[in-house]
Amino acid sequence: MIWIVLVFALINVALAYQDSRRLANKKKIKHGINGIVYIALLAAVWFFHRKFDWELVKIIATLLLTRQIFFDIPLSLFRDLKWNYITPAEKPAAIIDRLEKRVFGMRGTLMYIVYVVALITLIVI
Repeated sequence: MIWIVLVFALINVALAYQDSRRLANKKKIKHGINGIVYIALLAAVWFFHRKFDWELVKIIATLLLTRQIFFDIPLSLFRDLKWNYITPAEKPAAIIDRLEKRVFGMRGTLMYIVYVVALITLIVI
């Protein structure tokens, strides 16, 4: 599973870089395109796993946490923001950002601690 996580992490860093360039050029992030990329990657993992079981659920949860860590933090850093940046917007554009803001408020450090602990836990078990 580690190689899948590493590949997914690299893809997320690349997407974060691409989105940071879009924002630097005063363009909007294409959340729908990013979502399609993630769904396609998760579908590929599901296809190659070939069965629906606890291991697949664990892999998908691990990849979703990997996305939160290896997309959001690099995006903030590429934009010269703090690593634990949370948008001050009342209603962020991204659905995930809205959920995060509802759960964690403006506590970005806490959010990433929770994500990293959950990610490590899933990888270990």
